[in-house]
Amino acid sequence: MNQYKVLEYIASISTTVGVVLISLKHPGIGQLVTGIGNLLFFLYGILTGQRALGLSALFLAVIEFFGVYNWLFRNG
Repeated sequence: MNQYKVLEYIASISTTVGVVLISLKHPGIGQLVTGIGNLLFFLYGILTGQRALGLSALFLAVIEFFGVYNWLFRNG
């Protein structure tokens, strides 16, 4: 087991929990958790040399955080 496997598991669990929260009608918190999971996937991709995974995860994280900002702006 390599040294980054735990980071991969935490990122997978975080994105899964975020999607479940979104489906349970908690969009702001769900998008935040999913965005954090995507940032962890970005970190995992960069650390393991998988640049395509890292960049696509970073793109998804930016989209999620813009969604959180919009949700807070509309509902805050």
